[in-house]
Amino acid sequence: TVSMSRKWFNNSVPDLNEKNSKLLEDLARKNVNDYLEYFNNNKIDLASNLVLNYAIKINLYLNENEPWVLIKDDSNANQVKKIIYNVLESTRIIGLLMYPLLPNLSIRINSQLGNLYTEEMSWKEQLQWGILPLSKELPKPKPIIEKLEYE
Repeated sequence: TVSMSRKWFNNSVPDLNEKNSKLLEDLARKNVNDYLEYFNNNKIDLASNLVLNYAIKINLYLNENEPWVLIKDDSNANQVKKIIYNVLESTRIIGLLMYPLLPNLSIRINSQLGNLYTEEMSWKEQLQWGILPLSKELPKPKPIIEKLEYE
């Protein structure tokens, strides 16, 4: 998604008029609340599975909306911007949720999004939907997890 955003929106997070996606905002809020409940009750397995399932749902959202097809028609530009923003914002939240579980992976995700984590806000505050800055420059993407070679 970073690659698509860089290619289509001047190496940046899309600048859009309305970034609110009620469906994905509600999904994020539910996942964050459930994650905190699991994590605070030492149900790390449930918290981990929740993050994985959340990421799968966002990947399905991306595949179902097919921004790579929509972008071919200029009249779809605003819709594509919203899709890309939604996936990038969801990825930011997924990365933050991973921080207590897999801090190095979380930091690599953060790096792909232009180092958004901040000490000025608590970790929990940063889990709010809609914090991803519009028009934020995105670095050239690198694989977050190296591909394993089997012999």
